[in-house]
Amino acid sequence: MTDAGPGVDEPPGWLRAGELARVWRELGEALQRRELSARGRVVVRDLTRDERHALTDVLGHPVTNPDVRVDLGRLDARVAARLGRDLAETVTWVTGQALVDRAGRRRDAATRREAPFEVAAAWLAQWGQADGARGPVAPWVDAWLHGLRQNGILTPWRDAGDLIESALAVLADRGVLDGGGVLAGGPHDPELLDGPARRAPLARTELAARLVGDAHGLDDGSRLALLLLRAAAVRVGAPLPRSAADRQALWESLGVVRDRVSTTCLTWRLAPETDSPIAPRLSSADGRPAPLHLTWWDIEHGVRFARRQTVLVCENPQTLESVAGRSGANLGVVCTMGRPNLVVRAVLDLLVRSEACLHYHGDFDWAGIEMANACLRDFGARPWLMSVTDYLEGRGSQPLRGTALEADWDPELGPAMRSRGVAVHEEAGLEAIVRRLPELTG
Repeated sequence: MTDAGPGVDEPPGWLRAGELARVWRELGEALQRRELSARGRVVVRDLTRDERHALTDVLGHPVTNPDVRVDLGRLDARVAARLGRDLAETVTWVTGQALVDRAGRRRDAATRREAPFEVAAAWLAQWGQADGARGPVAPWVDAWLHGLRQNGILTPWRDAGDLIESALAVLADRGVLDGGGVLAGGPHDPELLDGPARRAPLARTELAARLVGDAHGLDDGSRLALLLLRAAAVRVGAPLPRSAADRQALWESLGVVRDRVSTTCLTWRLAPETDSPIAPRLSSADGRPAPLHLTWWDIEHGVRFARRQTVLVCENPQTLESVAGRSGANLGVVCTMGRPNLVVRAVLDLLVRSEACLHYHGDFDWAGIEMANACLRDFGARPWLMSVTDYLEGRGSQPLRGTALEADWDPELGPAMRSRGVAVHEEAGLEAIVRRLPELTG
């Protein structure tokens, strides 16, 4: 028979005594640390005389010392017999505060945190066994997932597992999970250019519609876009993006473009093959070449270049202007306009296929050295007017910023730049570039 007191929703007086408030709080804390299980003992210290008298009624034996050891199991059995409630329910009933299984909550949280990574592991295992998977997962994938686990970005997302699966599907589609992909590193040769790792770039909306089922599923600000940009940053060793240009560069590293017409490659006097579908665009009607922006539309519609032409690859459009303004300059120009985008890289790929002789000139700053190294490595370009002598003779006033690098083509250039500490931009050498063009054209 239970002793519920005057009302079923109101604890009896022997439980509600004000002197017991501290005792119930401490018992509640003990239960929350024990997964709400009434096990073990709890010492309640420094009890006043009134608290001891009130606790005597609860425990069913005299409490005479200021410190009392409460056996939670015995107390649980006592309140269950008198009230029909276990101890955790009784504490909640008396205090009006729901108890929390803290250990259980931590376990649940840990399970939720780990769940998307278990999904990722299962997805990658299945992908690795599927036909067409070319090799083991690239190390950067583990680094990306580890970073997501460390910073807890997925924890608040209830659909984190679905998002990870979608992100992996996009990365697999772009051919980067096993280290390949549109921007795979290494020397360019026909086997690499035509190999399975070279995926045709896609517009972001097209990719999202096909793989996510929502053309806006990869829009800036979406959680899936956030995951993919983090993946791209880890893959290429770049910091997280801070601007639209940074985001676009990371998208392009995955072979994803905004659309087929807005990203361009600025060119001048690139000779087409006569049967190229867009040869009329590359050949001006009056016979005088003019600067031309090539797009992904042009690449996909079959732009092809004449064989073995000489091409200057420069970094700044003012250089292209200066070369184009020189009468009789018998060479083509590709302007990267800074770090090469995917269209620029595609044009350079096509020129490599056509056995063009590429010469590179750019800025003498650390970013310029990095881009020059990449162009020489990836496309077999030759440095032109990029020696330590050219740097020391160049005019410059802006201090060098960023991480110092070594120039792959001239071991003396890096030390000289560190010693002088001044950037020399391409525009400062336009006079010398135009004067020495005959070195390239013969």
